[in-house]
Amino acid sequence: MFSSDFTHFDVADFNDVIPEAFEIVEKGYVTEQDFREFTFTNAALLHTHNNPALFKGTVVEKAVAEEVGLGALT
Repeated sequence: MFSSDFTHFDVADFNDVIPEAFEIVEKGYVTEQDFREFTFTNAALLHTHNNPALFKGTVVEKAVAEEVGLGALT
């Protein structure tokens, strides 16, 4: 699962964090699907396992529901 300390003082530009992480795709170490699972799907599954409505009311609600097969979050 992806984790980052992008909010730390030593990260000069937050916009560089994900593009830098994506270099593992560009270098052929993982596929784009692997990267999606690494940065999004795994976290969504982890956090909705015990609380399917965790993301309800957030900007990622629909994307999470579609990704993990929840339908409409309740």
